[in-house]
Amino acid sequence: MLQARAIRRGELDRSITFIEEVTTRGASNQDKITSWQEIAENPTVFARRKELSGNEFVINDQLTFVQKTEFIIVYREDLSVRNRIVFNNKVYEIISIVETEQRQSYLQILANYLDKEPVPSGVGEFDEEEFADDFNVG
Repeated sequence: MLQARAIRRGELDRSITFIEEVTTRGASNQDKITSWQEIAENPTVFARRKELSGNEFVINDQLTFVQKTEFIIVYREDLSVRNRIVFNNKVYEIISIVETEQRQSYLQILANYLDKEPVPSGVGEFDEEEFADDFNVG
């Protein structure tokens, strides 16, 4: 769990991207996930990352490695456990989102690395021109 020590913004040194599911209505009226896309507002942020324990499990008759990872980000209210994280071309399934002791300053996100999950096309790619535009002074 998160220690009571104060978090400094300089510790948020990893770029992560939040994605959300794209669903369609199936033949029997159930929602079906067809793809994943970046969330609408501020999808890429900086985070502190810490790897926790990992294990191997049999999921759908396949041996799957699951790595638990903690991400700390600046507080926001538009995330849920239905979102996922993309970091270094790896997809993480969010399992919990908890506000830290520094109320409305940071969120602690626990996530599992999904080693069999492909990264959606175009997600988390660095756009040098868009990045440069943020620093242009008119």
